[in-house]
Amino acid sequence: MNATRVQTTPIYRTRKTMFKGSLGILFSIVIFLLIEGCSVSHETMRGSVVAMVENEAHICIGKIDGLKISDMLAVYRTRRVGQSNLPHVSSPPYHSPGEIARSYQYEKVRVGKVKVTRIFDEHFAAVEIVEGEVDFPDIVEKTLVP
Repeated sequence: MNATRVQTTPIYRTRKTMFKGSLGILFSIVIFLLIEGCSVSHETMRGSVVAMVENEAHICIGKIDGLKISDMLAVYRTRRVGQSNLPHVSSPPYHSPGEIARSYQYEKVRVGKVKVTRIFDEHFAAVEIVEGEVDFPDIVEKTLVP
């Protein structure tokens, strides 16, 4: 009778593979905690003006963010305030080696105030301009913690 040899995969793990698996799990847990901590610690509801329609602005903040009718939001516009030229160290396809990359600095400038008049759905609402000026793509914010 001919005996056929069947190759089986060992059910044990080496220390090296156990360490790699444990390291991956630990890394995943740390990333999850960082992301979860970030989402819990926000003290500001923030979105953007996505369109101007007649005398109102449509914004990308809605029910899911806790927005309510008659909430007041501040409106900000970004403004470039500086630029520096730094040696770029990343590889192509973004830049050629040795190419100079620019680093820009911005600031938020408060330009107005709006009041929520309608909530379309979980993600979008309409606001009326209470003061100042509002335009696409301004930033709208409501501070949640005074």
